Amino acid sequence: MNVTINDKDVQYLTTFQRERITKQVKEYAALSGLETLEIYKDLLIIGGAKKMNLFPMDKYKEASDWLDRMIASAQNEIDRKTKPSIKVQAATSAACSKCKELSTTLTHSRTKTNILLALLAASLVMQAWMYLTSDKAIAGTDAVSIDKKCHNDGKVYSIGSTVRMIDGSVKQCIGSASSDSMWETPIKAKR
Repeated sequence: MNVTINDKDVQYLTTFQRERITKQVKEYAALSGLETLEIYKDLLIIGGAKKMNLFPMDKYKEASDWLDRMIASAQNEIDRKTKPSIKVQAATSAACSKCKELSTTLTHSRTKTNILLALLAASLVMQAWMYLTSDKAIAGTDAVSIDKKCHNDGKVYSIGSTVRMIDGSVKQCIGSASSDSMWETPIKAKR
């Protein structure tokens, strides 16, 4: 905005300049602990304005430089106060060596655990493959069930058993590995 005061053309801060000043004021307030209102009062004195909307553009550089110096000063003060003593640094470096040692141990443990998990997964895959390629898995529905027992009168008899049938005859349960078992008349042994 341009305003003529006493035959003098006055230009005010642009939006970009206002945003830059606002950013610097917030940074300085955070570092120094001062209220932003107090900082703006000092800026108004530097610019000779009653409000920030009427801050002259020709005073922007001076105000920005002043804020940069104040921020640097506040940062140096914080750095000076928080500089650790030599004893604290020695304790910190000793603790750091313990931390590094612990970190190394944890890294090795994690690596070993990952290797063991990989081996476990590989063994499970191998077991599954071996089961799927075994006779049990292949037999499934294609295999013919061979009955190795004989049945009579609701009872189950093993191969070699002899039973008297209802009609009075004696029968023996006979079977082989390749066929079902059945009842046959036993061959009498010669004595």
